[in-house]
Amino acid sequence: MEGMLLALQPRVQVERGVALSPRLAVLLKKSQAGMMKRLDKRLKKVQGNPRVSQGEREVAAEKKI
Repeated sequence: MEGMLLALQPRVQVERGVALSPRLAVLLKKSQAGMMKRLDKRLKKVQGNPRVSQGEREVAAEKKI
């Protein structure tokens, strides 16, 4: 009976909020950091070189209404 109760309890300390192994947590952080860098770079590129002017965007928005 005691073994069955122990099997139901999580092996990882949930209080700390760590559900992944330390290696997987580091890999996930690196992956997310790389993704954020790429998104930031893409956002700067899009904001720096707008293909459509602000006035044309407003006209397009009014046509949709």
